Amino acid sequence: MENQNNIKNEENNTNSNNKQSQGFLDNILSKDNNQNKLFLKSIFGLSAAILAGILWLAFKGLMFYMQIKKLEKASSHSDLMGGLGALGDAGTSILNILQTISNVHNIFKFGTILLIIVLVLSYLKMKKENLTSNFTKINYLSAVGVALIGILEIIKVDKYMNIVKNPLAAGMSMMSNQQEIPNLNPKLWIFFSVLFLILAVISTTTNYFKAFKSKDFEMADVQSGIQTAKEKYNKMDSGQKKKIGIIAAIIVGALVLYNIGVNYIFLDNVDFSKAYAIRVTGDSENASISWETKYDYYYKLKEEANNNKKAQKEMEFLDNGEISIDYPKNKQFKNGDTVTVNFTYNKDLAKKLKIRPKNTKVKIKIENLPKIAKEVNEVKNLKVFVTKLSQARLEHTYDNMAFYNVVDLSTYSALPNIYYKKDDSGHLTLKYFYGSVSAGEEILAVTVKNIILDKKGNIISYDDNNLNDKNNYEKYYSIPEIEAAMNSEGYMLLN
Repeated sequence: MENQNNIKNEENNTNSNNKQSQGFLDNILSKDNNQNKLFLKSIFGLSAAILAGILWLAFKGLMFYMQIKKLEKASSHSDLMGGLGALGDAGTSILNILQTISNVHNIFKFGTILLIIVLVLSYLKMKKENLTSNFTKINYLSAVGVALIGILEIIKVDKYMNIVKNPLAAGMSMMSNQQEIPNLNPKLWIFFSVLFLILAVISTTTNYFKAFKSKDFEMADVQSGIQTAKEKYNKMDSGQKKKIGIIAAIIVGALVLYNIGVNYIFLDNVDFSKAYAIRVTGDSENASISWETKYDYYYKLKEEANNNKKAQKEMEFLDNGEISIDYPKNKQFKNGDTVTVNFTYNKDLAKKLKIRPKNTKVKIKIENLPKIAKEVNEVKNLKVFVTKLSQARLEHTYDNMAFYNVVDLSTYSALPNIYYKKDDSGHLTLKYFYGSVSAGEEILAVTVKNIILDKKGNIISYDDNNLNDKNNYEKYYSIPEIEAAMNSEGYMLLN
């Protein structure tokens, strides 16, 4: 009897030692078995929770979008007090929605992390039992997909949630780190959201049947289902096949027509020629191109936008469409040139608003620009004009004796001689003089250049010396000195 008790004690001690030697991880793995299916049920529960979270976030996202639209409408409200009231209500609602989204997101993060832990434990259990091939089944693969996209979602959305929780602190952090607010690609975001939803549905469904119904969903099952469908189709008579083909063609055709109609036919036109004007300024050899808003059209449209959805869309497009013009900017335009000006805009916004821009390309014939003078005979009454300039300059000097440090102006006069030449660009340049011809007194030279003419040859603009900057003037002290200087510089005397 004693020997038997000793043997039992030794067995108990051995079992106890074995349990201790198993370790913490082994103890956890041992909690899952074929009877309780703990890990499978956990994966199902977490997948279902994540699916519910995705649907809830989608619902709140829709509410957020509707409140933003309400906020936009309130901001353009014609009734000031009503508009402010609606603006406050919409703003409060948006803040509440954002806070709810933030809270759900935190729960969602926790669920995703737990799902990853359970998946890792499941894999380790299968590896220990040499059953890793089970991890290639749809229920596990879909759950892994949910976990991976969940990680991507957490990484991306966390940045926004920080802004929601504490916009001031987040903004200061971004400024200090020289970071920008994260920018999500809408199309990519929608794609991953839909994929996330599909994988969550598959994971929830397949793991439910696996955990509670002992039913596996394998890739072979999918392939078998496709093959069965093919066999059934092949067994159909030609009449049945024709009906199915017609129904499929109708569905596909309807989808195609809908897509064409929404994106290419049933669009609201925005005519750029009504909203904007192209301007050409400058002279005959150096024209510049610009554009400006036609404000009579813009303000009329703004009034219509209060009660007209089409006008509202057009206003949004004109305000936020990043509209600009593009043309060859490295070319010098002159009279006779034809320039093609293209309006550029945000195509994604146009597509979103279902807008078709019209007259986005404008051809302009540059003509009737003022002419820059090249020859003396092109200028009408040149000598009379320059004489008047010199007299006006002299009168200015009389009015500013202290500035010019001139006390006695009795000897000052406008000199009759006017000189001209062509500059390096072939444009007409003039020089006239005024001052004192007394010995030792200064004579000031005034240069006139960039002379612009109208159609009749009248001077409409020019550049000359600054009236109030004496240092800008060439100074001479006798008529012979002037003549010698003009000859050396290639100037000729205007008769």
